[in-house]
Amino acid sequence: MSIENYKKVIEQCSKILGEIRQECNLEEDFKKKLFELTLEWERRKEKAIKENKEIGGLPVIFMGLLKTIDQAEGLAKKYNKDVCHYLEMSLRNDWLENWCYSAWS
Repeated sequence: MSIENYKKVIEQCSKILGEIRQECNLEEDFKKKLFELTLEWERRKEKAIKENKEIGGLPVIFMGLLKTIDQAEGLAKKYNKDVCHYLEMSLRNDWLENWCYSAWS
């Protein structure tokens, strides 16, 4: 794995990760997901190159994280629950991964 790609993802997501850390103490859990997604992106990118195809770039991971946060905040507001509840749910149910995988397909 290119550590540079992971650094790029972390840099893009750093502000959001800081907010997650302050609110919910889930920063490390999300960093692990981002690491795994960076690895998966590299695998899919390599395969796409061999097949002469295109997939979305690394910014898809950042956009997926934004989508996950928006979804958690929306549900928290709708059901009057703590946003951390839904962020934890997103980790358990792979919201971020599913969003990224659909964008890379």
